[in-house]
Amino acid sequence: YLYGYINGGREASITFYQLLFNLHPVSMDLPFGMFRLYLLTDIIAAFYPFVLSWATKEKIVSNSVTTKIIIVASLFVVLTSFSRYLIAVSFIGIFLYAYTRKSLLKLIIGLLPFLFILLYQFHDAIITFIELRLFSHANEVSDNIRAEQSHALINFFFQSPYFGFGIGAYDIDYIRSTVHPFSYEKQVLSFFPKVGLIGILMLLFGFLYVIYRFLQKKNIIGLLSTLLFLLAGWFNPYLYASNVILIYAFIFIMLSNDQLESIKKE
Repeated sequence: YLYGYINGGREASITFYQLLFNLHPVSMDLPFGMFRLYLLTDIIAAFYPFVLSWATKEKIVSNSVTTKIIIVASLFVVLTSFSRYLIAVSFIGIFLYAYTRKSLLKLIIGLLPFLFILLYQFHDAIITFIELRLFSHANEVSDNIRAEQSHALINFFFQSPYFGFGIGAYDIDYIRSTVHPFSYEKQVLSFFPKVGLIGILMLLFGFLYVIYRFLQKKNIIGLLSTLLFLLAGWFNPYLYASNVILIYAFIFIMLSNDQLESIKKE
């Protein structure tokens, strides 16, 4: 945002992004004169409240003013993102954080005056924003693309159902991106033609093991984080983007926090 405002707006930001990553980002105009570039890092902001919930439960962080400011900042990033799913994940995480702090009622009561002021001062812009993010033609187009993509990937899968075509495979009849033809919004579904049924069973075994460990530890935060993160791959190609290594690290730390508990006792 800051680079765009200083150097000439959205087009300057897109040019900067292209030079830096050799990719052309999707962009969108927002209310209040803002604009948004789609970045895969949005998912990290959406899962930030889950990290805080776990860290609070484990007594690693305190409920500081800085923590609350960062939660608000992460919510702003997600609300102006392109993913309706991540918006839902972020709200789930914030309510989970409030529940962990035993302050869910305080959170709701505290938000009411803030929401009233927002609605009173900016009701037209907020209505426009909600329509844009949830009910606009752009969302309909996006949903139609995913439906077409699902049909193409299912047909592609049946061409080699047992072993697949390899992790870099893509359907030559349905190329979503000429830069990354192997990448699909329906990332979970795209795994089927890539690794086949045998590969899917291996991935499913690993997934079920992680779920079992969290159930065994009665770690609801870890269970929710893992399920919501994997489900995110049904809507956008998050699961093997380089930046989500932070989420994998978070899940691994929650699985391996027995040593952390031992250190705390000492």
